[in-house]
Amino acid sequence: MKKTKIYQVAINEATRINSSGLKMTEAGSLKYFLWGAEKSEQSIVIKFGRVFEKMIQEQISITPKFELGLNGVQHISGQSKKKDVDLLFIDKEEKTIFYRELKANIDLDTEKLPATTDKIAVIEKHLASKYPGFSINSGILCMTVYSEADLSNRLKKKVKTYSDASVSVEFARDIFATLDLDISKEEYNTFGLEVGKILRS
Repeated sequence: MKKTKIYQVAINEATRINSSGLKMTEAGSLKYFLWGAEKSEQSIVIKFGRVFEKMIQEQISITPKFELGLNGVQHISGQSKKKDVDLLFIDKEEKTIFYRELKANIDLDTEKLPATTDKIAVIEKHLASKYPGFSINSGILCMTVYSEADLSNRLKKKVKTYSDASVSVEFARDIFATLDLDISKEEYNTFGLEVGKILRS
């Protein structure tokens, strides 16, 4: 993939995660029983999941059209518990607030799916009151899939469930278009495998 900020951040973070002493599988797990001690893939996935946020945030920070909003755990008006805002950025010229809930796995179970749609509705309402005069563009961003066309029919139905709840779902190609990045499906999928090799090395 082209040496974009997204590429640089991902490679750097994958290298850092790989050298940080990943958790090993141990007795008591089926993976340990079958293959012995090896790097815990679950540990790798959890650590790298947050990297997608950093990748996009770093790219936004060097894109003149946009500026980053307040991302991370914060107080949301009308809520007793703080909420984690995954990705928030602003187009002041177009007076638009972009809010995305990042999901590495779009195949949410039946309990998490409504919780996610409810969270987006709450944060969207908060943003509308915080930024009067701005339109709110909110939804879910799944960076592990290039475009919806790559999903199985079963997962396309899952995406439709979000749409039926008035929540849009975007994929890597969509955020690349927003950020004016020319990255093809082939480049992105090869990039994913490159990152994966670093994490498993």
